[in-house]
Amino acid sequence: MPQRFVWAWLVAVAACWWAAATILLPQAVASQLGRTSPAAVSLALALSVLGRFAGFGIEAGFYILWWKMQQRRVRPACFFAWIVTFSLLDFLGLGLGRLASHHSGASPWLAPVAGIGLLRSRWPDLGAGAWAGFGTAGLLTGLRIYLTARQQARALRSPLVGPLALTLCAWLLTRVAVWWGVDLLRGMSPVK
Repeated sequence: MPQRFVWAWLVAVAACWWAAATILLPQAVASQLGRTSPAAVSLALALSVLGRFAGFGIEAGFYILWWKMQQRRVRPACFFAWIVTFSLLDFLGLGLGRLASHHSGASPWLAPVAGIGLLRSRWPDLGAGAWAGFGTAGLLTGLRIYLTARQQARALRSPLVGPLALTLCAWLLTRVAVWWGVDLLRGMSPVK
């Protein structure tokens, strides 16, 4: 993508995530914020999108710094734009999840694509942490991992194996951290 269009593209992706946040912000929270101040809902949505983009920056920064420690260079602005672009797969997964929530028979068919979290009602005994950590695991997540690794390999002019191993390990470690973090917040400490 030509450099002059990158900012317009980032704004378009931010608009997609703004739309997702308006849907995902629970009605109870939105009405509570609306009673406080009408601007509070907009502020909550803006913070949601800014938080998401901060997460993209942290993700891109992790890979950039990792490769810099290996004396390899990945262009930060370009890689950040790719990470933001690949996030549209997460956006698509959320859309498929909403579709499944309105058509219960679709969940078993959409779960392999959008994530196993769509099957949560079938295994209610699994803890909230496990679902928070691994609920998005599906073909779209696999594709995002692959594309992130492929973009690193392309930037480094190297084989896919190293970047793919790094990206898979980073994904797995962050998912386990989310799982354990949610369980700890719910008072389920593994240390008694």
